[in-house]
Amino acid sequence: IEVLKKYQVLPDISFDILPEIQNRQRSNYIAVCKTLDMLSDNGFTPSLNATITPDNVMLQEEMVREALKKFPCVENMIFEPVVAPELFDEPKSLAAFYNTFIEHFFKARNLAAMNNRLVECRIIRNMEEILDRGCPSKFSITPQGDIAICYCASSPNEPNYQSRVYGSISHSGIVSLDQQKFLKTHLDNLFSRRKCDYCFARWHCGGGCMCPNELYNDAYLEEVCIFTRKIIKQELLHRFENRYAEMYGFNIKQAFSN
Repeated sequence: IEVLKKYQVLPDISFDILPEIQNRQRSNYIAVCKTLDMLSDNGFTPSLNATITPDNVMLQEEMVREALKKFPCVENMIFEPVVAPELFDEPKSLAAFYNTFIEHFFKARNLAAMNNRLVECRIIRNMEEILDRGCPSKFSITPQGDIAICYCASSPNEPNYQSRVYGSISHSGIVSLDQQKFLKTHLDNLFSRRKCDYCFARWHCGGGCMCPNELYNDAYLEEVCIFTRKIIKQELLHRFENRYAEMYGFNIKQAFSN
């Protein structure tokens, strides 16, 4: 706690909020609750990072209600759709999951906003910037002391761990970087993907996230692209409606329905 305070670290906790989902997907529900209570008691405002799977994709609104009730210190929640080829037996299954995610994500997002909380996902956050890469190249330190370009890399047991590691920090604090490997990975962006050339979402997508790009084949990645365009389109329309209402005092849908 003292180290977090000294360096003004904002804790971001991987936590699936609902006890049955947390214990099924990650375990240690009670331990995480105690950690959140301890952070709250010490004046921190942690954010939560939840993985949305077929098991909880329809429970996103319930997750928000649970967080409001049990973890009032939490103001920001990230709901990220799972990347797991083994969970979807065909591209249609992934497409159905994404459609359900979008429906319940925006319901959860609206519920959170009504209670002065924020629910986001990576794609929505990326809409605030002009991007040429899906994620900024990171200096993420793993428990083993390796330096990874992506914070999702945490264990050598992961299939793509080595492709994301480009350096290390020794026990004595010496930093070693493989700059060629970093550049090769960093330059995997929207300019290296021809399918991005004429996509309206390209500058908010940046060629997509490394995780699905590495784990899904082309048929599944097509569904990822469709999902990305759908969620960006819905968010843009939502912002347009809100701005129109602020400027003219009524909903644009009402204007065109009369």
